[in-house]
Amino acid sequence: MSRIFKNFLLLIILLLINLSLSKEIPKTPAPNFYLKDLQGTSYFLNDYCGEKKTAYKKNEKNVVLISFFATWCLPCREEYPIFQQLQSLYKNKRVKIFLIDVEEKEGIVRKYVEDFHITLPVLLDQYGVTKEKYKVATIPHLFLIDPQQYIIYEKNGYDPQFPLLNTLQTKIDSLLQVHFPVK
Repeated sequence: MSRIFKNFLLLIILLLINLSLSKEIPKTPAPNFYLKDLQGTSYFLNDYCGEKKTAYKKNEKNVVLISFFATWCLPCREEYPIFQQLQSLYKNKRVKIFLIDVEEKEGIVRKYVEDFHITLPVLLDQYGVTKEKYKVATIPHLFLIDPQQYIIYEKNGYDPQFPLLNTLQTKIDSLLQVHFPVK
């Protein structure tokens, strides 16, 4: 087999693998969650999208990005800067980004957040209940949720060659334009 043909096959295989890790999905309701952050503040997904659950919150509809991670996950560390960039880009827009730590002790997560200067809200899924609701088997694993609380995009794993920032930015911009058109 020629070297060009082998390289071509390798490229096709890599593209197929990448397509299987990143996917558009049919509109699926995003399971609600109730989690606390490192400061003890409670977060309900319904307070940011979908139907209002807590009376004391405004329940402004938002586009929500959640990413499941763990402190030991090296690929997760590669994603943080992308999420930080998105947070800066959408600072004054109706976009909320949350990191959800899976099944680790609060002290370990707190030290990690401090060591890596993570400024995004970090929620604790200490018993893996939310992970199970979202059927997360591997991390990192992210979900983009529309203001009606439907999952519209899911990505499992991290690939440095995949244009994650551009992909998420395009999808978020589209959701903002559809749900919150500028008048």
